[in-house]
Amino acid sequence: MPETAATAGIAFTTVVAAALAAIMLVAWRRDRRPRFAFLAGAFAVFLFKGLVLSWALWSGRDPVTLLTWGAAFDAAFLAVLYLALAKR
Repeated sequence: MPETAATAGIAFTTVVAAALAAIMLVAWRRDRRPRFAFLAGAFAVFLFKGLVLSWALWSGRDPVTLLTWGAAFDAAFLAVLYLALAKR
């Protein structure tokens, strides 16, 4: 049962990240603010994380490996989010 909950949680997060990345891309195409492009990139990193973690769960990878990958993608997400929101 915990595997099912983890898979459902990762799937939900991946779908939300895909939706937010798409929304930010549409906003960037309309307004052309670099901030929107960076936000789309941040959500794309989160989307990629969900895809990698889903693949890892389905292929039976070690949970420690999953946590390591998750932490690496979270750090990348935060870095891109910082770049998008930092005042210049």
